[in-house]
Order: sequence, then structure tokens, then C-alpha cells
Amino acid sequence: MKKDYYRILGVREDASAEEIKRQYRILAKKYHPDGNPGSAEAERRFREAGEAYGVLGDQEKRRQYDRERKAREKKGKTEAGSRGKEEMFFGFRPGSSRAEEEKREPNRKTRANPIDVTEMFERYMGIKK
Repeated sequence: MKKDYYRILGVREDASAEEIKRQYRILAKKYHPDGNPGSAEAERRFREAGEAYGVLGDQEKRRQYDRERKAREKKGKTEAGSRGKEEMFFGFRPGSSRAEEEKREPNRKTRANPIDVTEMFERYMGIKK
């Protein structure tokens, strides 16, 4: 997953170029290696802020980033929506194992199947017990 440069700089998506520049300078000063000698976390944050400003500070790079970001969000919503419907109807996530399901919901022993296929089959075939 690509980094969220707006979150890194702490600005809204509709922030002006001046707001982005101002916020970058604040973070650069706060996390500059000279002000935080030996701090790996500060160095990482300083580099992330520089990377984010490099993209958001340039109008053309920012437009490209926004297009890619919206496409990723749209794709993510589509996939999540279809998975949710399948899980709701059939009672499981396609492509996941029972172990993955137990990791996601450890306290849940079994999930009741919303449809009893056996009963439907017996009715259709006219089988009586």
C-alpha cells in the first residue's frame, strides 16, 4: 500500500500549496536530524515529510498522486463490497481458510450457515424423512 502523504503532513486533501508548505516546514524543523541526534524515528519522519512534500508540493505530481489515490480507494471499496455480500449470504469469506477466520474472530466457534442446503435439496427432490 502506498503512503498517505496527506496524513504524513497532517493536512486535508483540499489544502492549498501554502498550507502544505507551512506544514512541511513545521515537521522538517521538528524532526530534523540536527535537532534530534541519534533518533532513528525522527530521521524516518523527516524523510517521510520530505517525500510527501516532494509529491504534494509539485502541482503535476500532486494531480497524478490524487488520481492514483482515488483509483485505489475506488478499487478497495468495490472489493470490500463484494466480499461483504458473499460473507453475509454464505457465511464465509471466499479465499480464506478456517484458520484465517479463527484469527479474525477467535471467540466464535462456528458460524451458523444462513441457508440449509440439505433441506432445500430434499424439498426440491421430494424426499421425505
